[in-house]
Amino acid sequence: MRPDAPVNRPDDARRSPPLAWLICAVVFTETTLLTLVTPLIPRYAADFGMSHAEAGLFVALYAAGSIAGSVPAGMLVARLGARTTVLISLALVAAGSIGMGYGRQLALLDITRFVQGVAGTLAWSGAFSWLVEVAPAGRRARTLSMGLAAGSLGGMLGPVVGGAAELVSLQLVFTVLAGLFGVLAIGVGRQPASGRSDRQRLRELVSAVGRPEVAVPGWLVAAAGVAFGTVAVTGPLKLAGLGAGGAVVSATFLCAAFAEVVVTRLAGSASDRHGHLAPIRVGLVLAAALAVLLAVPAAVFPAALVIVALVAAISLFLVPGFALLSAGAQRIGLQQGLAFGLTNISWAAGNLLGALAGGSLAGIGAVVPGVAVAVLLAVSLGIVRRRGQT
Repeated sequence: MRPDAPVNRPDDARRSPPLAWLICAVVFTETTLLTLVTPLIPRYAADFGMSHAEAGLFVALYAAGSIAGSVPAGMLVARLGARTTVLISLALVAAGSIGMGYGRQLALLDITRFVQGVAGTLAWSGAFSWLVEVAPAGRRARTLSMGLAAGSLGGMLGPVVGGAAELVSLQLVFTVLAGLFGVLAIGVGRQPASGRSDRQRLRELVSAVGRPEVAVPGWLVAAAGVAFGTVAVTGPLKLAGLGAGGAVVSATFLCAAFAEVVVTRLAGSASDRHGHLAPIRVGLVLAAALAVLLAVPAAVFPAALVIVALVAAISLFLVPGFALLSAGAQRIGLQQGLAFGLTNISWAAGNLLGALAGGSLAGIGAVVPGVAVAVLLAVSLGIVRRRGQT
């Protein structure tokens, strides 16, 4: 079988099952909870007397929980099944919502944020493993793209919900969210149990990481995380340096988020029809070129267009990267839950590295972060091309 060939047959079912939409609703609401705290950080800082370092720790604890919970989440999916894992995640995020709304101690707030990170990786590992199970033949990448698009939409809605919570009532909004997670849990609990696998030992997971079927797509996911993290830091700085106000910066990244959703769905379709490696190659080439353009001095509007296009190009190779990792894991016998646990680690680590490195490199020179991302993507393209010949 060609390494870029779709694992499923492309001539079967034309529509995703209703269960896939329920699973995507879980991803959507969980991601909304992740991002809604962004506009609330000044409120929490004032209420709890947070220093800048404490506020930074509060934000980072979600990523820490996500990384810490990734491997256990995969093992839980294999042991209990994707449905049960998603149910556990919903219970945790519902409890976390109550903690975020009613907590009165900073330590409790920090613990709640960490638990939300763990719950998030449980939700993503369980949800995406479940999506692979229910995906119609020939539509694996397209079905996975539904989950990624749902996450992007949730990420867009989160700050809006957070702004509403600031204006209305933290307790009210978080209570409503907890109730919504409860409703989703009822819906998930009514579904047939998902499949389980034999227990897989940790050394088997470590061995799988070194296999090209897992290592190459894992690298791609990490590279996408680095690129996204870099753009998230350097993009606003570049626009601000060109004289753009906060409204322009917000509008730019809102447009980028919409472009990400659209391209995510298109990339899933292209991956199913033409094989996973074709859109990956196109996405890497476009993203590398646009990263170089991001480093070129320009006016506000052209720079904003480059940012939107760059985010879209990154999405073009991220979606088939997910599908390629799922197919590779299936090929070597790695459980899907563990495979998506690895994507959580790859994405979170890459995103964190991109944000930190982007800020540091920007201090050296405005062109450096964009060139660095372009070099990383060019190296990734070389790895993918060599993989395609094996």
